[in-house]
Amino acid sequence: MSAKKVLQRAFIAALLVIGLSPAAAAQAIRAQIAGLVSDESGAALPGVSVQLTSPALQVP
Repeated sequence: MSAKKVLQRAFIAALLVIGLSPAAAAQAIRAQIAGLVSDESGAALPGVSVQLTSPALQVP
């Protein structure tokens, strides 16, 4: 393989790495949930605890 082809492939690989970096960085491990807990009349319920679960997080 010629040196020109090697440089072209290295350049393309570098562009792919640089181009895909933002997509990889977007995979955050953080999350935030906000909301309001209310009763049937719509009044806010202060001091309420809420527990969130997910089947994907269950360890067998």
